[in-house]
Amino acid sequence: TREKLLSQGEAINSQNETLANAQRIMAETEEVALEITSELSRHRETISSTHSRVRQVTGLTHRARRIVQSMSRREVQQKLILWGVGGCIVVVFLILIYGMMS
Repeated sequence: TREKLLSQGEAINSQNETLANAQRIMAETEEVALEITSELSRHRETISSTHSRVRQVTGLTHRARRIVQSMSRREVQQKLILWGVGGCIVVVFLILIYGMMS
């Protein structure tokens, strides 16, 4: 019976060691989980900030596109006016030449 008690004592010590190891592993796992949660929170803030910047840049891009389109329309209008004025000058010049020859 003494041997039986000793073997049971060793079994209990072994189980206690197993439990202690399990508790240590659980504490380490919890610590890693907390670090991961903290890191994910930082990443979320970074992503949110980046998303905000992307929206700002998109807005500026749309505005720039409208400005360029407006400038392009103005350029076409100015060219048409220039050609019109040039055409009028040519017509007036031709009328003057015709008047001088007659």
